[in-house]
Amino acid sequence: MPKLKNLDLEISNPCNEHCIHCYRTCEQTKRGFLSIDDVKEIFDAIKPIREEKINVLLTGGETLLNRDWRKILVHSMEENARVTLFTNGTLMSDKDVQFLAKFKNNPHFKEVQISLYSLQPEIHDAITGFKGSCEKSLKTISALKAAGIQVFVSSPVMKSNMMTIPALMRYMDNAEIGNCANLFIFENSDYEGVNIGHRLSVEDLEIFYAETSKNNFELGYVWGFSCKNGKDLNSLFYEYAASGVLISGDGSIYPMIGWYEKLGNIHKDSVENVFLNNPLLAKCRQIKIGDFKECRECDDIGYCSFCPISHLTANKGQLGKLSKDYCDYVHLIRQMAERRDAAKAEMKIG
Repeated sequence: MPKLKNLDLEISNPCNEHCIHCYRTCEQTKRGFLSIDDVKEIFDAIKPIREEKINVLLTGGETLLNRDWRKILVHSMEENARVTLFTNGTLMSDKDVQFLAKFKNNPHFKEVQISLYSLQPEIHDAITGFKGSCEKSLKTISALKAAGIQVFVSSPVMKSNMMTIPALMRYMDNAEIGNCANLFIFENSDYEGVNIGHRLSVEDLEIFYAETSKNNFELGYVWGFSCKNGKDLNSLFYEYAASGVLISGDGSIYPMIGWYEKLGNIHKDSVENVFLNNPLLAKCRQIKIGDFKECRECDDIGYCSFCPISHLTANKGQLGKLSKDYCDYVHLIRQMAERRDAAKAEMKIG
């Protein structure tokens, strides 16, 4: 019997930001909040199918728009879950930081993740559509760090902010704050793809490579590992969907974040039954990496993160199809990593 390893809860469908690249464009993802009672019922419902230690992501929309977010966080930890809180940080008060600080040594509280697009307010705020959001998010990041709370900064890189991302990375590195520059924007969840105009082109990636090579490749780590990682061709291609579910603010059950193919609703369907018996999830548990000829023959498979959303949104949610754009991106990442390593070897940099 499959076990539920990952439970993603979009506890707030609404968001106070309107990011230009956001994947959450389906009409059904705009309204609704999960209450603390909803979340308690969800945990009760998954008891027969969950792993003992389950990963829980509290996300949105904007999580702090949910008036029950504190109760939901506490209850999730009490359910022996390892919890991540995702927020844009604009609504977090000093009292909220003090509340979170109580759990900084709790093994069930993993971290707070915050999206930040630039240190320059005019660029960040143009992306979020919320004037003043850069200042608010930065203030929250600093407050969380000062309080000893584990914080991680996620920075999607696009045409409008790519030249400011290196400064953001250096700032976070110097502050010893974990961060990640995401170089590939995947398509909208409604499959219209209106956001891919913000995706970096090959030319953009070349420019970004030049920026990361400065100061003896100080930021060269953005291109990944120095050597290929082994990948088991017998591993499931859609592993995250095969071992998890997403429950959105209105109670809708989906396979995973970004893939809004409705499987049911907690207010009328059994989460256990959906997870164990839904035909779409059953297919996800059958398709292996090695089932794709392109993957079997790919020399760059070790550089691939096997992010299924990139393939699913590019193919209107159809299983068994790859995204050429994402595969081309992986090939390019390998080239960048090899160029970096060759240059560092020539410069005798470790």
